[in-house]
Amino acid sequence: MEPAVESKPLVAVILGGTSPERDISLATGESVLEHFPRDRYEPRRVEIRADGSWEVEGRDPAGPAAAGEWLRGIDLVFPALHGRGGEDGVLQGFLETLGVPYVGSGVSASAIAMDKARTREVLSAQGFLLPAALELRGRDAIPQVDLPIVVKDPTGGSSLDLAVVKDREALLAVVERLLDRPGGRVLIEEYVAGVELTCAVIGNASVGGDLRAFPPVLIRPKSAEWFDYETKYDPDAVDEICPAPVADEVSERVTTLALTAHRTLGCDGITRTDFIVPDDGEPRFLEINTLPGLTAASISPKAAAAAGIGFTELIAMLLDGAREKAGQSARP
Repeated sequence: MEPAVESKPLVAVILGGTSPERDISLATGESVLEHFPRDRYEPRRVEIRADGSWEVEGRDPAGPAAAGEWLRGIDLVFPALHGRGGEDGVLQGFLETLGVPYVGSGVSASAIAMDKARTREVLSAQGFLLPAALELRGRDAIPQVDLPIVVKDPTGGSSLDLAVVKDREALLAVVERLLDRPGGRVLIEEYVAGVELTCAVIGNASVGGDLRAFPPVLIRPKSAEWFDYETKYDPDAVDEICPAPVADEVSERVTTLALTAHRTLGCDGITRTDFIVPDDGEPRFLEINTLPGLTAASISPKAAAAAGIGFTELIAMLLDGAREKAGQSARP
C-alpha cells in the first residue's frame, strides 16, 4: 500500500476590495499568487469586488456571509488588501469571528497603525521624534501655519489623500475637501525637508516572536517634489536604493526605530515604517504600513532581496509565521 499523501494547507489570497487602493491591491494579490510557495501551500484566489461582493476562484459573486462560510474550510488567509476595509482591522475582525487564522497584524494593531493621528500618540509617548502636527475635525477653524505644510487624511493610504501645499488658498481647498467627507478628519503636519528612508520588519510581536529588520531603503523621487501616489507606483519615477547609502549611525537608528514601532504596536507579519531624516541626522517618524505592497516593484521585496531572501521565500516566511502564531494563540 502506498503511503497517504499529506495535503497542503489551503490558503485564501484575498485581493481587490472597495477602497481607493483597489488597483494596488489587485497588483499585490496577483504578485503574491505568482510567487506563491506551491510546494508547501495550496492557494485559492478570492477577490472582493468593487461593489463589495466576493468572487471565489472565478465563481459567481456572493455576499460576505456566503464567503465567510466558504472561508471556514480554509486553513489560512493571506490578506492582500490595502486601505480601508482591509488594512484597518475590519477584515481582521471578520476573520477572527470566523476563527480563521491570517497573515499580518491583528485588529488592534491594524486599526491603530491605519490611523496616523493615533499612531503618533502611541509612538510619541515612546520617545519617537515626529513632525509637529495638529488634527482638525468637522468645522474646526483652520489656523495660521508655516508653509509649505503637509495635509493628509489620517486614515488614508498610498499618498492618495496627501498633499504638500505651499499657499493658504491651496491649504483651505484641500482641508475643506477632506472635512466634507462623512466623519471627515484632517492631519496638518509640519513639512520636514530631508532624506526619506523606509525599513521593513518581519515577525509576530503580538505573541513575543523574534523580529527581523531588512536593510533600510532610500527613496529618491527623480522629478516629483515628494513621494506621491504617481511616483510611488511608477518605477521609472523614483530611485529606491537598498541598502540605503547613508551613514551607519543613521541606518542603525532607523532600523532600531522600525523594530520598536513594530513591537510597540504589537504588529505581526511584515510592516514597513517610513521616516524623514533632516540635516540633523535624527529620523522623524512618518507612518507605519501593516500591509505594505508586495509586487515585484514594491519596496519590501527589494529590501528582503538585499537581505538574501527571494520573493517566494518571503511569502513562505509570512505564511509560516501566521501558522506559528495561530498555534501559539491556541495554546492554553
